[in-house]
Amino acid sequence: MEITTYRQYIIADDKNISQEEIDYVKNIPLKKLKDNDIVFTNYNSYENFNDDKCLAIINKYQEVFEEIRYRNNYKHHVLKKYWLQKYNKDDFHDIHTHGTQDNEYSFIIYVDCTENSSDTFFYPLGYPHISYRNFTPLRFKPKKGRILFFNSFLPHGVTPNKDESRLIISGNMIYE
Repeated sequence: MEITTYRQYIIADDKNISQEEIDYVKNIPLKKLKDNDIVFTNYNSYENFNDDKCLAIINKYQEVFEEIRYRNNYKHHVLKKYWLQKYNKDDFHDIHTHGTQDNEYSFIIYVDCTENSSDTFFYPLGYPHISYRNFTPLRFKPKKGRILFFNSFLPHGVTPNKDESRLIISGNMIYE
């Protein structure tokens, strides 16, 4: 008999983000991609956003990125893409995933938020196509400077926001 373990990770870690960094990110222009979109973003599926100060914030979390490399015997990782998202009151993000491969990981860095900012929820693999009895989604409360780093294939979403302050840097990495 052979048993294979399918690894899933959600790592949360906190770092300091200065008020100067928060103010800088807040001043980056964002827009809705389509008229019916909910959140403001600078995501573009055709072009990569590239900003040295945002990269410096992302690079504060190298210890987290290295932990996944170490745990899975990967040689290196590459930041594929990152973007910003701003949630105003009642904005939300439906359940979604960022990838399908086991060597793809995603992150959310809470740049600005309050105690009223909406939580991020994670669901089991296959959700909503598979019904899990007695399952409560994993819930993470936003905190300035917190990163959530997770397998890109994990379904996750954001419930309607209760303030005007939820601002994140989100992105995807690939490990080899």
